[in-house]
Amino acid sequence: MPREENMMRLGSRVISLIFNPLIASGLGLVAMAAVHSSWRGDLGLIAVFFVLLPIIVLLIGFSRRTWSDLDVSNLLQRRLFMPWVLLSASVGMMLSWLLGFPLILRFVVVSIWLWLGISTAVGFYWKISLHTGANAALVWILAGAFGGRWVLAVVAVPLLVGVARVYGRHHTMWQVLAGAGAGSVAVWIGFGTMGVLPHF
Repeated sequence: MPREENMMRLGSRVISLIFNPLIASGLGLVAMAAVHSSWRGDLGLIAVFFVLLPIIVLLIGFSRRTWSDLDVSNLLQRRLFMPWVLLSASVGMMLSWLLGFPLILRFVVVSIWLWLGISTAVGFYWKISLHTGANAALVWILAGAFGGRWVLAVVAVPLLVGVARVYGRHHTMWQVLAGAGAGSVAVWIGFGTMGVLPHF
């Protein structure tokens, strides 16, 4: 029994690592670049502000012990970390408009920015799950951009990540559900404000 429990805990750690919000966002941008080669330059710029710079802030803070772990799971530490991520994303969003990125990419940027804004605001008071939020937003974006074949992932990925986060005792069930809800709401607001409709 202890061996099975250790394997389950290891599995939850691996899932949490693979679906880390920054890694998942990066993989989503890579998937979009693979399908639409003409977007690669624009997606690269988005990745700088939404993935690369936040990773640099994360690693510098971790190396200086500003964050106790790479998930920035301490609520007080998140209050310091998330505004930096939101600031970087805000710069990226403004550039996407100034440089005239395609509408679908501006929708992606606005949706992620909205999710970051919601998570940052809530995160000052409560440890909402960034993992389920990021992955829920990501699969909705991919479903909207590429059509119905991503619908199953809309449910499966956040569910898998949520179970791993609860099992690993990183979050409560309510924090996981709130994270997934925040990610979903942000994308649907993005759909509405940008006039981009999903392909379902």
